[in-house]
Amino acid sequence: AAVAENRPYALAFVDMRMPPGWDGLTTIEQLWKADPDLQVVICTAYSDNTWSDIREQLGDTDQLLILKKPFDNVEVCQLALALTEKWHLAQQARLKKRDLERMVDERTEQLREREEALRRKHKLEAIGSLASGIAHEFNNVLQVIRGYTRFAMDELSVDAQPHRDLQYAVEAVDRAAEITRQLLNFSRQQPAKKSHQEVNEIVTMTLRMVRPVFGEQIEVDVDLSDEAGIVYADVDIMSQALLNLCINARDAMPSGGRLRITTDQREILDRRGGNASTGQPNLKPGHYSVITVADTGCGMPAKVIDRVFDPFFTTKEVGKGTGMGLAMVFGTLQNHEGTVTVESSEGQGSTFRIWLPVAAQATNDTQQPTKNSGASSLTGSETILLAEDDPMVRDAAVRVLRAAGYTVIVAADGEDAVRKFEQNADTIQMAVLDVVMPKLDGHRVYDRMKEANSEIKVVFCTAYNPETDQTDVLEGVQVSTIYKPLAEEALLSTMRRMLDEEPLCQTV
Repeated sequence: AAVAENRPYALAFVDMRMPPGWDGLTTIEQLWKADPDLQVVICTAYSDNTWSDIREQLGDTDQLLILKKPFDNVEVCQLALALTEKWHLAQQARLKKRDLERMVDERTEQLREREEALRRKHKLEAIGSLASGIAHEFNNVLQVIRGYTRFAMDELSVDAQPHRDLQYAVEAVDRAAEITRQLLNFSRQQPAKKSHQEVNEIVTMTLRMVRPVFGEQIEVDVDLSDEAGIVYADVDIMSQALLNLCINARDAMPSGGRLRITTDQREILDRRGGNASTGQPNLKPGHYSVITVADTGCGMPAKVIDRVFDPFFTTKEVGKGTGMGLAMVFGTLQNHEGTVTVESSEGQGSTFRIWLPVAAQATNDTQQPTKNSGASSLTGSETILLAEDDPMVRDAAVRVLRAAGYTVIVAADGEDAVRKFEQNADTIQMAVLDVVMPKLDGHRVYDRMKEANSEIKVVFCTAYNPETDQTDVLEGVQVSTIYKPLAEEALLSTMRRMLDEEPLCQTV
């Protein structure tokens, strides 16, 4: 009863002979079954059992002493004091051991979660590097398809059926280019255009896109807190991440349900090695704006939750999901020093949370106005140096530029571009450079060109931008960067604007 009430005895004095019923040894056995930590003193004048018998029945133990009668009062008091103190120390040691075991378990779990986070990070980086490399080659192919399809369209009447058919092909190329851009965002090779923005504005903007894709069967409930805060983020990328979560929520409720989107601000006091798939953020201490997307859909079992942010993992039917959506969301948030977490149980719906650090200093981001931002003409008569190593892409670009009235000097690689620029430095007014070329890349070509003409205007054409900050490289010259597969109008309008304007560093 005392053990059950968490008030155990520390010490028991047990007489060896206690007729009728149990003798002392049997009594001790039963006491230790009830409380193995009990200290015991056998009190006896004449024992019916030898020491060997006692050891055989009770075992070797340091919790047993024998006190022979008649007792000495001082001896009994000292014995009781020593044994109770021993019992207290044993209890403290046991509690300390229990605390140490708990700390070891917690630390082991933290290390496991950090190892898992590191594994995921390395996996994302490896796939990101692969994606960026594939994107470069893939966009070159798309550029060729788009360019020559447009050439064929130019030979046809706008009302002709073949013209409309080819237009569908161009639209398919543009959709493929959008997929490539998503891969580049995932691999963090696309430079982010961050600005200070209210979280509620990001949600409101995204909801304008979300509402049309939800049927009447899904109820959308929105609760935006005035305390949500301001973040420093790429608004377009964050909106795409939130849209992805909303679309996934819709797909989880094919028969209808409720989608609840809320915002608030939370403070993380210490970093405990959280895990995205356990709903706990692994973030440094600070204030975070939190966007919550909760649905009443089918939910997810634990084995799915553990892999939900893995690239190419999907539970959707073939053709209905790439498995990149949530991986891109995860990568996007990591790139913004935030994260995304999930809580879900099968049949009970899912709750995703986007965590973004509150901006340390919110400022009004403004864009500098440019002169003559809308060029009235796409044609020109200037001399252009075009450097592109892919022959099909190069031929298509030459055809576009010459059709627009430009004189084009063609280079097949970086060294060829430098050589031809040095030969024609007085006549070349602009260079259109592929960033990735053999022998010399586009930026190194620019460095060489700047030695001859520091005011040369340059358009970089690239499938990705591996450098997030080219400010030092581009200082003192007007430069624009456009991404493949580029539309002919985009290239021509960028060139015309740059040729007509004063130097300006810009990315489009």
